[in-house]
Amino acid sequence: MGVDLGDVDGDGLLDFVVTNHEFETTSVFRNLDGKLFADATAQTGIGRATLPFVGFGVVFFDYDNDSNLDLAIVNGHVVDNTALFRAGSTHAQPRLLFRNEGRSRLVDVSNAVGSGFRERKVGRTLVAGDIDNDGDLDVLVTNNGQSVDLLRNDGGNRNNAIVVRLVGTRSNRDGIGARLRVTTGKKTQLREVKAGSSYLGQNDLRVHVGVGTATVIDRLEIFWPSGRMETIERLPANAIVTVVEGEGVTKSTPFHKAK
Repeated sequence: MGVDLGDVDGDGLLDFVVTNHEFETTSVFRNLDGKLFADATAQTGIGRATLPFVGFGVVFFDYDNDSNLDLAIVNGHVVDNTALFRAGSTHAQPRLLFRNEGRSRLVDVSNAVGSGFRERKVGRTLVAGDIDNDGDLDVLVTNNGQSVDLLRNDGGNRNNAIVVRLVGTRSNRDGIGARLRVTTGKKTQLREVKAGSSYLGQNDLRVHVGVGTATVIDRLEIFWPSGRMETIERLPANAIVTVVEGEGVTKSTPFHKAK
């Protein structure tokens, strides 16, 4: 049902995740060389936790700004009387959040991150974006026959981050298809501006990158769809920056953090 792209193992190549029906697990495919992919579901450790559920919306996002991409999934059966056919099966199902502990090892922390991930609903769409501009990613969930749920991230901004809004000139206006490399110290992270996200939804087109304890982005490289490449050095963290193709940074706004 759902699909998302992200460099979950930090090797500079985009991997992808696909949600599936019950007893099929959510699948993670590791990018080997830009041409071939290998099933890395067992390596990530998400198989057992996702096996009983019907997965829909899914997103790679760094919810704690530690510079590793985490994974969130919403679930919900497609049959409302599924319990008649399999004992223990339910229409409403839990949401799942996996924290990336490094080298693509994903640990289920769903029960440790507040009531938003402990609810059971018939989940469908899941999208991410920093709705309050405080430097950490929040998520929006749609549910069949029930209200939309907005889950605000409180505490993800204990670490630092940067949010980049791209404005294309020769490229499309939203910079869709652009790739960004963000380097802090010895670590480089890859992001891509993507149209269409998760399942029947669209993530924030602004690019969010958690950078841990770093206070300065040493180098931001932007590879525009037009073929243009730009490099910006020594950007302060904890800000929303606008980059116009060919003009560099045209605006920088500090995150809004509660006092």
